Amino acid sequence: MPSTVFLVFGPQGSGKSTQGERLAAKLNLPFFDTGAELRRLATEPTEIGQHIKAQMSSGGLVDSQYFEQIIAEFVNIHDISRGIVMDGFPRVEEQTWVLEKFAKLHDMKVIGVLIQISDETSRARLQLRAQTEHRQDDTDAIITKRLATYQRETVPVISYLKEHYQLLEIDGEPGVDAVTNKLFQALNLTNG
Repeated sequence: MPSTVFLVFGPQGSGKSTQGERLAAKLNLPFFDTGAELRRLATEPTEIGQHIKAQMSSGGLVDSQYFEQIIAEFVNIHDISRGIVMDGFPRVEEQTWVLEKFAKLHDMKVIGVLIQISDETSRARLQLRAQTEHRQDDTDAIITKRLATYQRETVPVISYLKEHYQLLEIDGEPGVDAVTNKLFQALNLTNG
């Protein structure tokens, strides 16, 4: 498989981080989890860290200007010569230029993976996660705001990927292992 950037998308609660991790492990590629990177940075007493913390606690999206810097820092400490799996990027259309620049710079093919679930499933999974993981950023009000933001901001990115690159659509409603199997089948990978 040529050097590829895999972009994993789906509404909150779709399991995109889990599936992204599994895909990265299967292909032995670095995994860039946007949410985890942002949560890590939000704990740092830097200007960017405090900005990210404020944006996340309000349920808003982090400004696009920071993403090129965040990705560059990740790439500096990981070998992406064979590719990379990214979860949660690009989140808005104005970040697609960062993707195009990144793919061109590293001579990578782009494949989008969309894990689809209903709003009802998303809300139920996030409410469960809030209880089991004690995630303070998973309140009902923030969940509602995030789902609306996903429809408004991220769905156009998915349309953009479908138009310009390859996009695989995976049903995310079944159990985690079933979704992984569907993903691997879609990429012609054996689940072994």
